[in-house]
Amino acid sequence: MKNDDIKELNDFLKGLYMGIHAYEHYIKHCQDLDSKKVLQKIQQEHKFSAMRIAERIQNLNGTPVTDEGIMGSMIDFISSFTSPKTNANIIEEAIKAEQHYAVHIAGKNIKGDISEENKKLIDEVLESNNHHVQTLQQLQTKGVN
Repeated sequence: MKNDDIKELNDFLKGLYMGIHAYEHYIKHCQDLDSKKVLQKIQQEHKFSAMRIAERIQNLNGTPVTDEGIMGSMIDFISSFTSPKTNANIIEEAIKAEQHYAVHIAGKNIKGDISEENKKLIDEVLESNNHHVQTLQQLQTKGVN
């Protein structure tokens, strides 16, 4: 069971790294200072979540992954060319990414029979990601250009 937990947590961690890298692109192209600060705060929270998951893996005597893996690297490379360049499009894409990947897919991808303690940790991260969606939607409502 411990090995299943480590594998599932590492898979989840890869997704967090993908999110961190996506926010690199958003922040780089964002021109609105207030929006950039929000994006930076969300990225910091993803980094904190990644740190918590990595620490949990270490506490289970596992070795946490240190990046998003080969597939994630390929996706990151492609997205560096296709990332939106306007603030409104950046916020829109960030909302879609948080909703689809950080909340929906991440939650569904936990396949194994993992411990309650690990499920609780993942649920806390998913709740944080859900809060990111709300924060980005509020930013979008302000009419960022």
